[in-house]
Amino acid sequence: ADVAGTGFLFREGRGGQDELWLYVPALKRARRIVGRARHGRFLGSDFTYADLEAQELRASTLTRLTDAPVGRFACRVVEARPLASAGSEYGRIVAWVRKDNGVAIRLKMYSPAGALLKVLFVRRLGTGAGGRPVITETRMASESEGTSTLMTVLRTRPLTGSTADLFTERNLSRGL
Repeated sequence: ADVAGTGFLFREGRGGQDELWLYVPALKRARRIVGRARHGRFLGSDFTYADLEAQELRASTLTRLTDAPVGRFACRVVEARPLASAGSEYGRIVAWVRKDNGVAIRLKMYSPAGALLKVLFVRRLGTGAGGRPVITETRMASESEGTSTLMTVLRTRPLTGSTADLFTERNLSRGL
C-alpha cells in the first residue's frame, strides 16, 4: 500500500486516555482514532493502532516470570494481564525485556481465551537523544492469519526548542 505522506501522532494522556491521530494525504486532514477503531489495523498492517500505543502494558497486572534469553540478549520476562478498564483485545501479553537497556524486544499477545494471536519482534535498535535506545525495525506476525508486517523507522531527528506546540493535529496535517 502507498503510505507516502501519511502521518501518525500519538500523545500520551496525562491521567486520561491517550490521543491517536492519523493524517492521510488523500483526505487532506487529520482524524482522531477513538473507541473500537483503536483495535483496527494500522494502515492495513498486522499492527493495530492500540499496538502502537501500548496502553495495555501500562494498565495491567504485571507478573515476573522466569528470565530467559532472546538470542544473545539476557532478558527479564514479564506477563501483563490488561485490566478491564484498558479495553484491550488481549487477555495477556508476555514481554521479554532486555536487562542491559530495558527495551522489550519480543512480545506475545494472547486472546482472552488463551490463543496466541500475534508476536512482535524488535529486529533493530538505533540510538536516540541522550544515548537512549530507539526501536528502528519491528516485525509483527499474526499467528491467526499467517501474515507479518515489517515496520522500519528510516530516520529520527532530535527536537530543539519548545515542544509544547509541536505535537498537534494542525502540525500533523502540515507534515511537521
